[in-house]
Amino acid sequence: MSTKTFGIDVSRWQGDFDFEKAKAEGVKFVIIKCGGADAGIYKDIMFETNYKKAKAAGLGVGVYFFGAAKNVNEAKTEAASCAAFLQGKQYDYPVFYDVEADSMNVGKDKLTEIVKTFCNYMENAGYWCGFYTNYDWYLYKLNGAELAARYSLWFAYWGSELPKIDGVQMWQFGGETNFIRTNKVAGVVCDQDYCFVDYPSMIKSKGKNGYKKASTTTTTTTTTKPSTTKPSATKPSNTTTTAKPKKKSVDEIAREVIAGKWGVYPQRKTLLENAGYNYNEVQARVDELMKK
Repeated sequence: MSTKTFGIDVSRWQGDFDFEKAKAEGVKFVIIKCGGADAGIYKDIMFETNYKKAKAAGLGVGVYFFGAAKNVNEAKTEAASCAAFLQGKQYDYPVFYDVEADSMNVGKDKLTEIVKTFCNYMENAGYWCGFYTNYDWYLYKLNGAELAARYSLWFAYWGSELPKIDGVQMWQFGGETNFIRTNKVAGVVCDQDYCFVDYPSMIKSKGKNGYKKASTTTTTTTTTKPSTTKPSATKPSNTTTTAKPKKKSVDEIAREVIAGKWGVYPQRKTLLENAGYNYNEVQARVDELMKK
């Protein structure tokens, strides 16, 4: 995590926020609250304004939805509402499911399925999805490592150093309390973040979050001249062929994934496929092992 990008997250609580001033202070991206379900399903009253102003300032934009689901059916309803709020826009950072509401404290396995339901719905709707939670919830109220092995993890821990948690791609390091820098940006107290991956490039290349997938197809016309060389007699080859290394079993690779040897999603998916492994088979085995 040698590289990091500085950003913030905002909602109606920051009021009429000055994104141009925030940019001048070094902010590169903003995660905007689009809505939530802790007071019935609602759209944040500043979402549309914050989106327009952040985009106009040239900042990368992502969103979060404050969850409150107590079962998978409620999670589907929340995801459908979130997707409706996001239509007609482009997002450079993921759509995050905020998992910290008291109503969601329903047991680790059940809450894990709730998060999967929301994230899978958003992925099927064309969005790059992840989840947001804090240290306590990650360890004790969720199967945090299992989820982080599959979805983008935005991790809240207000301290001077990030704990050793597998899969963290974005770190909310401070808010009202901040041990790294001033707790204000553009004169307003707000939550602050470091991002460790290049979401904009990955999201745009995959055609997610309202962007069209970049085309990499090129057409080359080659003119072949007839050969004037007479064919020669075939001679025995002296070339030694090196055998390809034997592929590991799905179980072996899954255990390496859990140990962190293949990095985090989505880079892990690319590495596994390039190495000749079926990502879905490996991930299914990872899920089985994580439940034991």
